[in-house]
Amino acid sequence: METLTLATADGATLAADIAPATAPPRGVAVLCHPHPAYGGNRFNPVVERLFAALPGDGWSTMRFDFRLPPDDDRLPEIAAADLAAALDWADERTGDRADGEIAVVGYSYGAVAALRSDDRRIARIAAITPPLSVLTVGRKPTVPTLLI
Repeated sequence: METLTLATADGATLAADIAPATAPPRGVAVLCHPHPAYGGNRFNPVVERLFAALPGDGWSTMRFDFRLPPDDDRLPEIAAADLAAALDWADERTGDRADGEIAVVGYSYGAVAALRSDDRRIARIAAITPPLSVLTVGRKPTVPTLLI
């Protein structure tokens, strides 16, 4: 595992960890954690388990911390900027390799952040227990999506 700092387009910095693939490479998995206002961070137990398991299946894996926005109105905007910073790293990592797809795996609030993203670099999404009764997505996914 390696820890690094991501820079967002709006000048914030985010802590992140990466784990290289330990099997033939399939791409990069970006992990998104539960809502930071409710204690969610990159060390959430579900995110931890994914971070430990995905490299063995060929996924270079990154987990990062979302910022806590000053108010709920800015939450989607800030989450999108944070996810974009993680995708920037993943995009550099995959480059032009044929096996270099980017998957975003989100848990709870992180699943909603993944489903809300319209970033074209995302090849697939896995959304684990998104709280759709309290947070809306507002659009249908445009990439293959697994909803758990």
